Amino acid sequence: MSLDSINYIGPYRLLNVINTGQSSRLWQAIDDRNHLYVGIKTLLDQFTRQKEQVQILKWEHDVASKFSDPKLIKIIEFAWYQRNPYLVMEWFSAPNLKMWINRGYAEYCKHLPVILPAMAESLFYMHKQGWVHRDVKPDNFLFSTETAELKLIDFALARKTAGGIAKIFFRKNFFHV
Repeated sequence: MSLDSINYIGPYRLLNVINTGQSSRLWQAIDDRNHLYVGIKTLLDQFTRQKEQVQILKWEHDVASKFSDPKLIKIIEFAWYQRNPYLVMEWFSAPNLKMWINRGYAEYCKHLPVILPAMAESLFYMHKQGWVHRDVKPDNFLFSTETAELKLIDFALARKTAGGIAKIFFRKNFFHV
């Protein structure tokens, strides 16, 4: 069943499509139980039956739900609606840094003293938790000029850092990650 023709996914009322990527779509929605805005990530129709794509969405939930830092987007739940997997996250209404860059230097340069340390802090937080993001790019940082807040998003490629004996091998470049 195509999600394009429905108004609800579980208790979430779909408002509009915010972005469509290569394999997924991000919706703005309202959780009718508590009247809060959320973001809903769904797979595009052609990917809903592909195990690998479903596992990537589930992986993003499993990784990000471990984090509790205000500079990382909060992942709320992974669920299914009529055989369609979806990911629910906090709603953060702000353009990504790629959009800011495309608007021109004058639009974001005055915010760089806030943006750059916040980016480093978000990645350092993940590192302290034993994770590497592996998809660091302007698209994956949202920034609000109104609140001067930054959020790191998209944890689909994140991996746990090596621990124990594996650390020795990685330090000596026996293996490449």
